[in-house]
Amino acid sequence: MTHEPLVLAPAEMAVIFQHLLGPAAGQATGLFGDLNLAPDSLATARARLLERGLLRPAPDRASRATFIAPHVRPLLGAATRPLMLAILQVMRPGQPERGAYFSWTPDLLVYNTTDAQGNHRLEALPSIDAVADRALAECGLLEFKPARAGNLGGEHGLPPAGAGATSPDAVAQAATLRVVFMTVASARTAHEQVRGLVWLVSQGQLYLLTPLATGDNGGQAKSGSVAGPKPRAGGTLGARTAQARAQTIPANGGAIGGDIGATDRGLGSTGPVGTGPMSGGVRTPDANLRPLPLADLRAALLTATHQAIDHTQAVLAAA
Repeated sequence: MTHEPLVLAPAEMAVIFQHLLGPAAGQATGLFGDLNLAPDSLATARARLLERGLLRPAPDRASRATFIAPHVRPLLGAATRPLMLAILQVMRPGQPERGAYFSWTPDLLVYNTTDAQGNHRLEALPSIDAVADRALAECGLLEFKPARAGNLGGEHGLPPAGAGATSPDAVAQAATLRVVFMTVASARTAHEQVRGLVWLVSQGQLYLLTPLATGDNGGQAKSGSVAGPKPRAGGTLGARTAQARAQTIPANGGAIGGDIGATDRGLGSTGPVGTGPMSGGVRTPDANLRPLPLADLRAALLTATHQAIDHTQAVLAAA
């Protein structure tokens, strides 16, 4: 089945949450408090969803009950209750942080973005490869070409390893773009697994933050990925992701990571995660900044996404 992109106003998204999660939707996500939605707003949104054919009246019209139309249920279900969630956070100096989300179930892979008014745009992606394309486009790197580094220029226009005396701290402080890409595999289960990638653009070059910390298997963490702890099941996905994020992003997380803990807000709120500027002290004692060509970053994004989905499918198969 082909799913057309779907745009939902904040109140409409709240009504969808009510239908999919039941009466506990507001408590589970903090959704209604965050959006400050009055009952009248929800009633108006419900009427709009009925007019759009996204909700259907129950057979017993006297009950005034409604249910989600079958043709959009897979798309909405994937966006609101993913088995694997990928979170993209984009930060530029002096600008609000932007968030985008990739939600996976065995049926669909959904790309969820919000505009300045908090309207959600849900788009079913044709393949996992599209995750890298959307992520790079969202942070403005789809056509990125590194600036030549003068007489230090190396392969792909990047400075050769070891060239120059610029410290990782200085490179991070001069960054004009910082991006965090986090995957939460087997979400809301005892097998939940969090991984992250962090990259930035500084002085016309693209850098990957390579952690020096060990992974959760006791060995060295893979280059370009940040291994998180094994969160326990229970609590909201947003709260557990916040805790995992605090431990997965290296010591410069205050500036590079920002606040990406509100995963549940990302699924159902009015806007992108975080609003603070890229500021504060930057420390990189437990990480290296490695220059890399755009093709390598794209490959790293695809690897991270495939690994998260493979882990989730393995847990499903073993259940």
